[in-house]
Amino acid sequence: MFKIFYLLLFFFIFQSNQVFSASIDKFTIDQSKLIYDTENIEDWENAEINQDDPDIFFQLLSENPQITTVQLNSGGGLQADAYEISDLIIDFDLDTHVNGICHSSCTILFLAGNKRTVERGSTLGFHQLHWAAESQRVYYEYYLGTDWNDEFEYAEWLYNDAQATILLDMEYLLERGVEPSFAIKTLQADSYDMWIPRRKELINAGVITE
Repeated sequence: MFKIFYLLLFFFIFQSNQVFSASIDKFTIDQSKLIYDTENIEDWENAEINQDDPDIFFQLLSENPQITTVQLNSGGGLQADAYEISDLIIDFDLDTHVNGICHSSCTILFLAGNKRTVERGSTLGFHQLHWAAESQRVYYEYYLGTDWNDEFEYAEWLYNDAQATILLDMEYLLERGVEPSFAIKTLQADSYDMWIPRRKELINAGVITE
């Protein structure tokens, strides 16, 4: 029995180390620049903003006070974790720069910067929120009997949560100095599509600062 216990313990430690190692691969420190790149790592399952990244961000920023800029190349990921990282970028008073793509929830990180710049040929992309049906089914069944008792109560919660999430996004965009009309336009692209504004529009709307 103890042998099985230690084998399981070893397995979970090994898995955790593998995930942590893959997450670290997203980060590179180049003098005063912290490069966050989710697009060029070998572990494709970890190739997005996820729950491991905020802690790594905090650790690296705390241990490297010379960092003044976060360079981004990411297609996005989990919104909640993106907001955690954005709080760190704001708290550490950093600039942000895009070299490649910064789409979906990556734009939350970008907007956290004081000075916000985009390399020529790089893009910012916005679209509506997305929550896949299968993921919703798992979530519904997991909390069934505790947070809701049937699909109608779940639908009520989902309706309220969606409105709260959209309001959170709008408030954040306005807080970061984005023009209200542009903030509304970020909702125009379907969740499976991507709106990629031209540089001039991003500058005029206060998304890019220079």
